[in-house]
Order: sequence, then C-alpha cells, then structure tokens
Amino acid sequence: MRMMGICQEISERKRAQHVGQMMSAFLDSSDDIIISRNLDGIILSWNRGAQRSLGYLPEEAIGRNIRALIPAERIDEIARISDVVRGGGTVSNLDTVRCHKSGRDVHLSLAAAPLRDAEGNVVGVASIGRDITQRIRVDAERSLLAAVVDSSSDAIVSLGLECTIRSWNHSAELMLGYSASEVVGHHYRMLLTDEALEHVRVRRPRLQRGEPIAPFETLIRRKDGGFVLVSVAAAALREGSGQIAGVAAVVRNIGSHKRLEVLLARTQTIGHVGGWELDSRSLRLFWTTETYRIHGLDTEQPAPSLAQSLNFPGRFNRPVVAVRRVTSACAARLASRARAARMARPTIASAIERL
Repeated sequence: MRMMGICQEISERKRAQHVGQMMSAFLDSSDDIIISRNLDGIILSWNRGAQRSLGYLPEEAIGRNIRALIPAERIDEIARISDVVRGGGTVSNLDTVRCHKSGRDVHLSLAAAPLRDAEGNVVGVASIGRDITQRIRVDAERSLLAAVVDSSSDAIVSLGLECTIRSWNHSAELMLGYSASEVVGHHYRMLLTDEALEHVRVRRPRLQRGEPIAPFETLIRRKDGGFVLVSVAAAALREGSGQIAGVAAVVRNIGSHKRLEVLLARTQTIGHVGGWELDSRSLRLFWTTETYRIHGLDTEQPAPSLAQSLNFPGRFNRPVVAVRRVTSACAARLASRARAARMARPTIASAIERL
C-alpha cells in the first residue's frame, strides 16, 4: 500500500495575508477619512476615521451610494473625480464638503486614486480626506477680524514679544503717516516719546501677566516729526495653547476732542456758563467746574444724580423746569439704546482677545 501527497509553497500567500492585515489595521486606526467605492459610487469600505468625522457606522455606510454624502451643489464633483481616476489619474488637495449624518457640513481636504484589481484594471476609487472644518472656521473668524480691524477708525497695532511691530492697519497709516511696510518688523520705540515710553514701562508687568490695560493718554510721534495726542488701550495676544504671544493696542486720536474740551472750559469760565455731560450707559452726570461754582458746591464732591439735578434748588430752577421733561425722556431713550448696544454689538477689544 502506498500513499501519495502534494505540497505547495504558501509562504508568499501568508506574507500577503499578513501585509493585508497590517494595512487593514493601519487604515482602520487612522484619524483620516478613508473610503473606497466602485466606479458606480457604491461604498465598499469605511474606516473609523470616516465614522468619527461623518457620523455613520460602517454598516450604515457600506453598500450605499457615495452621492448620499455629497451636498446637492457639489454632486457633479463625483463624476469629475471618477473620470480622472478611470483614466489612471489621481486627485490631490481638493477642498470640498461632505454631509455629516446630522446634516451639518464637514469640510475636507481630499485626495483620490485608482483602485485596481489583480490584473491592474481600474475597478474603483480609493479616497482619503482630512477634516479641516476647524481650520475653515478659524480662517473665517480671522478674515472677519481683519475686516473689522482694517475698517476701524482707530489705529490698531500688534506687537511681538520682542517688541517689534507685527501688524499696522489703515487708520494707523492715516494717523501717523507711516505705511505698513515702513514699520512692520521695526521696534515700537520709533513711535514713542519719553512720556509714552514711561507709560509703557509702568504697565509692562501687567501685560506680561496677561492683564488688559485701561486707556491712558499720551503723545506719540508722527512720521513728519509732529506729535499726536492719543488714548491707548492694550491687551495680550494669546496662542491656541494660552501662551502670551504679543500685545494688541488700540490707539485713538483725541487731539480734537481735547481742544474742544479746553475751548468749552474757557468759554464757560468767561461767560459764566455751566455745562454738564451725561453718560448714556450709566446715566451718571458730570459737571464742569463752572457749574459747581454757579451752584456754590465743592468740586471735590460727586455731581448730583440726574434726578437730583432736575430738582436742584437755587436760582436756576426756572430754566431747569423748562427742560425737565425733555431731559428725562432723552435719558430714558439713551439708556434703552445703550442696553441694546451692549447686547448686540461686540467690541474690537473683545474680538482681539478671542484671537
């Protein structure tokens, strides 16, 4: 009795199986969206990255047409990718959009390549996409902030930790006479007087701790050698990690405002005319020195409230009574508008801090 047997070399097949298992594990563990489909658009594979970014489980996605993931306005994109891949070509760095299971848009950077069978024929498309939704959102916020900064009537300047100027908006050019190319990369000292340098020196420790700097008044230099009286407010710029990366300053020209204040004070003193100013947000009343003198009050004490002023005793009651109703109505209207403005309008300083 004899027995016969055959043997076959299967080491190559084992090696191929091992490589396939390794590749499958690699693709499934990737954070990128890796999908394969046939030329008709039917999804053949769906990794965990696709599940995390697009919300569908593999059993929900495999077997469906890829068109279910495409926004209506981009549906022609599938045919264009298939045409390129069918001819043996590849697609790379395509910024596109896919639909999440929840219905929201997911922005992707996409690459696609031919999927071939054992004979080398193109039988489908393999694609890999990276979720760039957060990057798109940040870019949009930065573009909005840049538009706000560039359209502001205030000069807005940013400085690096080394105290060199990083950015310089259009209003800074108009106020100080320097173009952005003339100042960016230079030390901010070129703009400051000795007085302004002292203001900065005193406030630098607070900036280094990340504390905002309330507006202060000082003189800064123009390109033509003149000076501008300004109000300066500053805040720390932070990186995504929270580390302080620089300083942003908002500079407002108050020269004209100060000249008007001096002129008004002189006029009131000469003509014995008192004046007042009402803060529309707090309804706080401010009196000029001449108003205090007329009413015989000490300038060191706070001005009476609006209600107290309207009923203030003395020889000036008659004109006050005449305007009481108008002033009260104006005050109420100003307060209402101020409350609405605080709720609806973001400030430039808050936009800078979010950066």
